[in-house]
Amino acid sequence: MKSTSTSLRATALRLALCAGLATILISTSVRAAETAVPNAGWTQWGQTAKYKLQNWTTSPDNERFWDTGKGEYTCMYVNGDRTQDTKGRVELRWPDWPDQKAENMISADVMYEKGTLGTCIMQIKTNEGTGGGGHESIYLNIRDDHNLHHGVDRRVIIEGGFGEWHNIKAAYNPVTGIGRMWVDNKLKFEHTYPAGKGATWYFKTGAYHASGASKVHFKNITFWVNHAAAKKADDAKAKKK
Repeated sequence: MKSTSTSLRATALRLALCAGLATILISTSVRAAETAVPNAGWTQWGQTAKYKLQNWTTSPDNERFWDTGKGEYTCMYVNGDRTQDTKGRVELRWPDWPDQKAENMISADVMYEKGTLGTCIMQIKTNEGTGGGGHESIYLNIRDDHNLHHGVDRRVIIEGGFGEWHNIKAAYNPVTGIGRMWVDNKLKFEHTYPAGKGATWYFKTGAYHASGASKVHFKNITFWVNHAAAKKADDAKAKKK
C-alpha cells in the first residue's frame, strides 16, 4: 500500500505537469494571437509624415477640417459644396510610398457619424500608370445602403457602424496586384487589381463626395511596408533563373 507521502508527491507532480501544460497552451495562444495581427513583422514608415489637405469646397478649412495636433483628424463634406467640376472632397493626401515595389499598408482607427452616406473614407490611389480603371486599388465607401463597401462591390464590410470606432487596415501589393483590408484585424475583403506600369501609390483619408452631410473621424494613423515578403519574392525569382 502506498504511503501518504508518496501519494502527495504523485499528486504534486501531476499538478506541476498540468500547470506546465497550461503555461505552454497559454503561451501558444498568445503567440498565435500576436501572429494574427496583419502587420506583424512589417516595418513602420512615415512616423513624421505630413498630409496635404484637399479642401475642394467653398467653405474655409476651419469649417470643414479639424486637426487636434495629437494625431486626431475630422473631415466634413456637405453635398453640393464644391469648387471643382469633379466631386467635392475634404481629404488628407498622404506622402507617396517610399517603396513602390512592396506591399504597403495604412492602419487607422475610424469612426463615421450618422448621416455619412455616399462617401468614400479611404483610398489606396495612384494618379498615373496603366493599371485598372479609376486608379484606386482600395476604395472604401459608405454607400446609401448605410453599409461600408469596397467601391461597387456588393459584399458588406461593415454593416451600419455609425458612431462606432473600428480599426481599419488596408494594404496593396503592386507586384502581385493583391489588395486587402481588415476590420479590427479580421480580413474582410481581398481582390486583385492590376497595377500596370508607371504608377505611384499613396494613401488618402477623409470624406469624398456625400449624399447629405458626411463627417468622418480618424486617429492613430500609421503606415507599414512588408519588406520581408518582398525579399522572399525576390529570392524565389532569383532561384528560378
